[in-house]
Amino acid sequence: MIFKKTAFLLLALPLFWSCSTDHKNKILLVDKDFHEFNRIYSPNHQKLLLNYGSDKGAFSYAVRGTAILNVKDTSKNLVKYTLPNNITNFKWLGNDSLSAQFDIIPSIRDGKNVVVHDTVVNGIFINIQRNDYVSKNARQVVLYKETSPDGKYDMIVYRYKNEDGPSLLHLSVIPAKSNIPHYGNYFIANTQADYIYYARWNKANKLIFFTDDVGKDLIYYGLIKNRPALEYQIVSDDDKYSEVKVWQGK
Repeated sequence: MIFKKTAFLLLALPLFWSCSTDHKNKILLVDKDFHEFNRIYSPNHQKLLLNYGSDKGAFSYAVRGTAILNVKDTSKNLVKYTLPNNITNFKWLGNDSLSAQFDIIPSIRDGKNVVVHDTVVNGIFINIQRNDYVSKNARQVVLYKETSPDGKYDMIVYRYKNEDGPSLLHLSVIPAKSNIPHYGNYFIANTQADYIYYARWNKANKLIFFTDDVGKDLIYYGLIKNRPALEYQIVSDDDKYSEVKVWQGK
């Protein structure tokens, strides 16, 4: 089954990202729809990181966040102390300081300049580093390369071999035989799945992305805003790809 880009925009679901607390201005631990996932205490156990969610429906969380609290703050409104969801990988450095990472991939997709600053929340200093899921000594691994039928473009699918941590799928479309960009210029996946499990050109020089019934609604969220002006189609094959999470092409 083939889904064209124009129809796909209407089908896309906002599941590619974690939801923020923006739409709800008060969240308390005693709320009936409150769910605590875990808490991590500072070395002296006077402060904590609280990872939580607020239930929207039977199986989905409308709100999910991480709050930085003093132990005495647990009766207060968590929204005031909650960090943006693109700040992750927290680690206590001491009783009054944390390290964390800022996920810059959404900004890269949107074509925005990424500036990362340290911050202070609830009296706790947070040292924030950029996170692009490419470790310092990572090696770029090309998974697939195909030249368009008219010979003008190369489609390159690649990821980075990291020493540890997740590795995102990148897809770039570049002039034939030119250098591969550091980040995908057409699509970058997330840590949950690659969503594009195979890709090829058709005879009309259009990109064809193969995925499952879940991926067909989520690929849109990984597309680069200022990607090369080449059309794509999505082919959903749930029988073939529903059990996979990573690229299957060769």
